[in-house]
Amino acid sequence: MQNRRQKQAIGRRQGFALVATISVMVLLVMIALAMLSLSTVELRSSQQGQAMQDARANARMALMIALGELQKQTGPDRRVTARADILGDEITQPHLLGVWDSWGEGMEDGEQLTEANVASSYDVGRPTRFRKWLVSGANADDFQFPQSDLATDSVEMVGLGSLGQGGDPKLMVRVPKVALEENGQRKGSYSWWITGENSKARVNLYQADAQGLASRANESVAAPVLAVREIEEMNTLVQDETVLRGVTRGTLDFLGDGGADLPESAKYRFHDVTVDSLGLLTDTKSAGMRKDLSLLFELDGLPMDFAKQEIYEGGPAWDDLYGYYRSYKPVDEGGMVKWVGGVPHFAAGDTWSEYVGKANWRRHLPIPTKWQWLVSHYSVPADPDVHGPGKFQVNMVFDNIMELWNPYTIPMSIPSDSQIDFKLWNIPYGISYYVGGQRWNRTPSKKPLWWIIQDMPESTHWQLHNAMLRLDTPLMPGEVRVYSDNSDSPQPPNHLFRLEPGWQMSGGLYSYKLGHGGHPLIVSGGDEIEAVIEKDGSAPTWAGFDHFTDIYFTGPNGYPNEYGYFKGVITKDSFDTVTNDLERTSDANFTAGQIAGVGNKKPLALMGMRMRTEHRIEPSSESPISESEKAKVKHYLLNDPWQLNTDVRNNNPLTLRHGGYEFFIQRVNSLNDYPFVEVTADNKGYLGTSRGALEPLNGQNHVPIQEIPYQPMISLAQLQHAGLGHPWPDPNHVQSPNDPDGPVPYVSFPYVANAFGNSWALPYLGASEIEESAPAPDNGGSRLLHDKCWKANEALWDAWCFSSVSPQDQELVASPQQRDRLQVLQEALEDGTSLPNSRYRFMQIRQGDQAQELMTELLDEDGYKKISSHLVCEGAFNVNSTSVEAWQAFLASLDGRALAWLSAETGQFDQKDEQRYPVSRFTIPNADGAETDEFDGDQKEFLRKRWEGVRSLTEYEIEELAEAMVEQVRERGPFLSLAEFVNRRLSSGESGLRGALQAAIDETSINKSFEKTSDLVTQNEVAEVGYRNPEAALGKVGEGAPGYVTQADVLMPLAPLVRVRSDTFKIRAYGESVDSRGRVQARAYCEAVVQRYPEYLDRVDEPEKEVFNPSNQNQLAEVNQAFGRRFKVQSFRWLSLDEV
Repeated sequence: MQNRRQKQAIGRRQGFALVATISVMVLLVMIALAMLSLSTVELRSSQQGQAMQDARANARMALMIALGELQKQTGPDRRVTARADILGDEITQPHLLGVWDSWGEGMEDGEQLTEANVASSYDVGRPTRFRKWLVSGANADDFQFPQSDLATDSVEMVGLGSLGQGGDPKLMVRVPKVALEENGQRKGSYSWWITGENSKARVNLYQADAQGLASRANESVAAPVLAVREIEEMNTLVQDETVLRGVTRGTLDFLGDGGADLPESAKYRFHDVTVDSLGLLTDTKSAGMRKDLSLLFELDGLPMDFAKQEIYEGGPAWDDLYGYYRSYKPVDEGGMVKWVGGVPHFAAGDTWSEYVGKANWRRHLPIPTKWQWLVSHYSVPADPDVHGPGKFQVNMVFDNIMELWNPYTIPMSIPSDSQIDFKLWNIPYGISYYVGGQRWNRTPSKKPLWWIIQDMPESTHWQLHNAMLRLDTPLMPGEVRVYSDNSDSPQPPNHLFRLEPGWQMSGGLYSYKLGHGGHPLIVSGGDEIEAVIEKDGSAPTWAGFDHFTDIYFTGPNGYPNEYGYFKGVITKDSFDTVTNDLERTSDANFTAGQIAGVGNKKPLALMGMRMRTEHRIEPSSESPISESEKAKVKHYLLNDPWQLNTDVRNNNPLTLRHGGYEFFIQRVNSLNDYPFVEVTADNKGYLGTSRGALEPLNGQNHVPIQEIPYQPMISLAQLQHAGLGHPWPDPNHVQSPNDPDGPVPYVSFPYVANAFGNSWALPYLGASEIEESAPAPDNGGSRLLHDKCWKANEALWDAWCFSSVSPQDQELVASPQQRDRLQVLQEALEDGTSLPNSRYRFMQIRQGDQAQELMTELLDEDGYKKISSHLVCEGAFNVNSTSVEAWQAFLASLDGRALAWLSAETGQFDQKDEQRYPVSRFTIPNADGAETDEFDGDQKEFLRKRWEGVRSLTEYEIEELAEAMVEQVRERGPFLSLAEFVNRRLSSGESGLRGALQAAIDETSINKSFEKTSDLVTQNEVAEVGYRNPEAALGKVGEGAPGYVTQADVLMPLAPLVRVRSDTFKIRAYGESVDSRGRVQARAYCEAVVQRYPEYLDRVDEPEKEVFNPSNQNQLAEVNQAFGRRFKVQSFRWLSLDEV
């Protein structure tokens, strides 16, 4: 038994050993397998790590290639950028970025920018100026490349990771891969794609609500932010300073209202909004930094280079623009503003001598809008000893009724020692009398009215110089004021009388010598009398003129000792166009008994001249319509209210339309006739929509049309008021104020209102011409005429800017915030404090000696050439953008901002904290916004606000305008300079009639109210005028009037921001590595934001260096000619696939 147990125990131990041995062997096998697996994983991981390194290296290489191509293509100033969908909205690859040469490129060696080489590039997409698409691939220099389908070997650069889940496939971006090969074997590939950030709306801008009038005025002409909340998916974006935390697209997602996140759909706007957008102040057309009008015009005098030099050929001199800018300064410093009770008043001098000593002083006086003469009759008892008992003597009364207009946005005064004198040389009408149905034998032929009222021998001719007025109380902004003789009774002929505000029926000049030979008209009380007025040219006339009226601005010693010739209206050999016979009607008859006494004066006719209005009112008493009244014209655009002489000769239809005034005669049967002498209880007349008071098409008592700056200008678009389209005298011609011909010779024709910033085709020139010898609208003679809009825009938009480094010490600025120019510059440079234009800032903050040195340099005489190289514009916007949403945010920039205005009625400042979508012609208008909905409600109030110069648009109108603007960009773009964006095309057709932005405005309902208030100029009405470009004369009479939104109005707050290129770019780069079989092993994406800087690639050239010498030779170092200004990487990051 014992042996068996021992054997059994031994057997068990041997079995256990076998099991243990086997277990150990299994464990060893498992360990071996695990080690083998781990070795395989490590090998694979090592291989994958190397593949990712290779992929990232390829991506970095792609980024460097992209940056190099960007430097080459867009580093020079004279480059333009735009997305491929500028070629149309059905482009296969719409989000590729293209580069074009600007207008200046290729214009070296003395070649000039002419109509011919401008028009030669008008093909869709401007292919003759195209350079390259900024994308990887061999076909990037093929203009048609974006319209072709991509090859299969491409990669997605913008997908759902960028656009959010549910992103529109049309917004995705794929680009070609470029293979990397070694010894014929593919080792990987790379791709890159660039987008321009300035074509998008910048989100992370913030400016606290402006406090005070000056800040609100500055905001109105330099929009502080973009209205990104107008984009549907961004409408919950915060509106306070926390928006500045959105330094990346990622952080932006957390900036919804109340701390909430933005919705996922906000990612859809990848191509429409940005957090990175800076613009340089470079001249895209001619290269170099833009020169600064702020520093130039703040100099005590213009540098000699500007003395008596025209801004553009046929335009005003630089001295004129210099003087206009400096209007805001006090009178004793050469300005034209006097502050009275905290309100600016337009006053060119304290005395008559100071006034007429100012350049262009005639444009600083109130303008006559009506020169009217009322012919009436009354009777007095005749001398019974001479004529027998019960007889009456009929007297004619001649009432002089004037209307003066202040066309400016601030109150106007003239010196207390001055007055305005009116002279009448001739009236082209005669009168005959019938008594009891029989012609009175003392008027067998009509007797000239002139001889009757002048009370002089019939063989002579002289002047009637008997009316004058003084401006004892200032005219309020835009005010139209009526003046007449307020005598208690009519006075004898040649009595000198003073016109007073209001309409008095009791005064005037009378004459009893109604018959030839000076015979009186003696009748019985019951005799029916008929007075017949007919046009007449039989009276002797001075120099052969049928009608001649003069106005003089006289000093304390009076005419003819101290006077300046102000204005005149002349017609010669033009009876058929300026006069008409009054048809005979029994309603006009009267008896001597009915008109006995001055209080029973019987009006017969109102005649004279009046400024044209938007709508013509038919008189209630049947009256003839002269050819002058029938002649319709867009006079708010084309007629000069300051015109020295209105000169109509030989029935010339051109001068008849463009003299500013229409000639009329109107029968007046009673004082209740309409329109008659329309005057309010406070002595105001009517202009604007019409000359009458009856609704719905009533006129307005305040019609401001031009702005006088009363604080420094900071937006180029403010120059629409600077008179750059006015006729200007030869700057080399010196003439005394009392020369009856005025400051001639003029060298700049014709007149165009608000020329700068607008671009209206002129009917006087051919559609493709910018200057042409043609009949002039002022006198019909042949002159060299200029398209002043086109030329002024071409001269200034690209080459100049306002830095806004200007004093902020006017009375409009609250005392604690007042700063002189040095303080403005120092605070902006050392502390980063905002300039008056809050979108401009210094690129580098400086302290101590560095700051002092730069300030000294910039405030020197040539500092205006240098300052732009130190500034940058935050959120600069490329107008070649094809993003409707970006345009919407851009156009609505002032939505919800505060609005200040100077009330036209009270002459006092007022303001409101919020105004929806304001568009104003003026820096500070004269009323709050005329809202579109008001037109269908309180139309009178809407028209009042519309004419006082500010509109409040609707969200729908902004959307309309954004869509129409993108259509214009696609039709005309890319714009090759800022001037080209503003200007019309030099061609026939719609694009040759107006600028792109104006064409977009006219496609919307924004100016729809004018369809109901404006008369129309039709083909029939221009057929006989002889216009070179009759299409330009067609349209609504009210075009260009205040409240008619123009592109210059829209540009008022946007001009400092517009560009035709991007300076900030985002690069996305891709790299991949492949194995020996060509299979992709790793992919890498990266993204960089790069910014163009003012310094050149080779710093041998200073940033502000003039690029071209007087011979138009490029002066830059060769490397800078080729590669331009330096790019710097602002940020870099690797992207995961989920972020792409």
